[in-house]
Amino acid sequence: MKKHRRIQALLSLILAFACLSGCGAQVEQPSAAHEQLQSEAALREDIPEYEGEPYVELNGNVPQLPHWEEASAFEQYEELDLIAYQLTAENANARNLITGTRYMNTEGMLPFEQEVADYVKSTGNHVLYEVTPIFADDDLVARGVHMQAESIEDEGAGVQFNVFVFNVQPGVEIDYATGESRAIETEEEPEQPQTEGKIRGNRRSKIYHCPGQAAYEDMADSDNLILFDTEEEAQAAGYRRAKR
Repeated sequence: MKKHRRIQALLSLILAFACLSGCGAQVEQPSAAHEQLQSEAALREDIPEYEGEPYVELNGNVPQLPHWEEASAFEQYEELDLIAYQLTAENANARNLITGTRYMNTEGMLPFEQEVADYVKSTGNHVLYEVTPIFADDDLVARGVHMQAESIEDEGAGVQFNVFVFNVQPGVEIDYATGESRAIETEEEPEQPQTEGKIRGNRRSKIYHCPGQAAYEDMADSDNLILFDTEEEAQAAGYRRAKR
């Protein structure tokens, strides 16, 4: 994971909005009230459990965004928002960075970012887009990001989503409080017996097969398989060589 310094101000709950369009004009942000059925504070208190998928849908995948009287393009960046480079043309804005995993970025966020970008490019319409990092308590690393978007002119027919993307990396355990991480130790599979080059005998028929003989490969998965290092060893155990 890339690490970015997190200043104290970032501990507070901060919402980041970006209304995107094919044009680059900027207007002032409307003052409409933002009523959320599930507030960011509530999401902090009840962060979804990661169960193997990169994201989960919230509120039936219906965004909880403010209502805008006019579909005007604007961009506003507040600390810790995570608006993608392809939507902003900014790649090193310190106010647009958090510590996150590659898995969160490529498997979780990128498909939604691409959906917004493709829609804007193909229609020239506007999209109200919000990305909010979600921290638990005083953690230094976000547990994930809350992503919402809704296309304005068609009232969400083109783009509409409300998801929580997990800041996880398969095979890695993250200590969100400190930012430390370590590889997860997995149980090694039992070592399979080496059978190549061995004499393969059949316990039931008392016949052994040498490499190159007709049934040698077929014996590899036999329930009656017994291995010998040499023909002499097999013969001493009462086995005889296969004729073919």
